[in-house]
Amino acid sequence: MIVKTRKQGNSITMTVPKEFHISAGTQLEPELREGGIFYRFVSPNLDEESKKAMIRTLAIEYGIIEDTDREVDDLEAYWKKLGV
Repeated sequence: MIVKTRKQGNSITMTVPKEFHISAGTQLEPELREGGIFYRFVSPNLDEESKKAMIRTLAIEYGIIEDTDREVDDLEAYWKKLGV
């Protein structure tokens, strides 16, 4: 999946795909890494179901689970497999 940045005022913004289930107002902390920018959630507003939906999407994209798997049981295990 590829997204484009756009200029909004004096800032550059990026659209987060709907499938990531990120609510408006969610706080993120950017970190510049080799090869890109990593955004870490810092908002306590991200509920457990949103985390599971996001992890499931990433796990499918990285081939960790099949698209037919509907449940994410162990969040910590998925984070580790994703290298986060």
